[in-house]
Amino acid sequence: MRRPSYRCWLSWPRLGAPPRKASIVIAFRRLPQGLSAALGGLAASQFPAFFDQYLQSLGGRLDQARVHAARIAESARDQGLSLETYLRRFADNADPVVQSQAEVMASALADEARLSTAFTTLSQAPAGFRPLVLLRHLDADIAAATAERFMPAVPLGLEGLVYAGIGALLGLAALTGGRRLAQQARHRLAQRHSQGPEHAG
Repeated sequence: MRRPSYRCWLSWPRLGAPPRKASIVIAFRRLPQGLSAALGGLAASQFPAFFDQYLQSLGGRLDQARVHAARIAESARDQGLSLETYLRRFADNADPVVQSQAEVMASALADEARLSTAFTTLSQAPAGFRPLVLLRHLDADIAAATAERFMPAVPLGLEGLVYAGIGALLGLAALTGGRRLAQQARHRLAQRHSQGPEHAG
């Protein structure tokens, strides 16, 4: 019996091996999924670093507000008045300029109370609930300043890796949802084109 030559062995296709073009097509189709997961994971993995830097900025703003509130309280004590009475004296004054000072001081005291509550709540928030707590107590000005000075960090801790995994899943979910919306939009557009001549006639 004649044995097959070496060239014959090379020419025979390997069992179970997909064609090269099919492999390239499959990899190309999976590329958006990989990119979505990577981008989602990368963005979410930076949340712990952003949270810490936001908390630092919030603490600095809170220190400034406390200094301002302490000065107002000290002025009230110097006059032998309670803080509430001190503000009411300004508010009841007939001079509009003095009345505006009452509004400024009341706003400063309210900011100090708001920032203090936000700082305490964020500092004590469990790691898994920090995104929701941050959204609830988010200060737009502090968030914008934190984003401008944000320093990315390598997510080596468990918290960063968990957020990276969640971000990857959210990235895939967003891609899937976007594809479905695009398919629905194309389907509706195709229906309109197919119904166009009938309505025209």
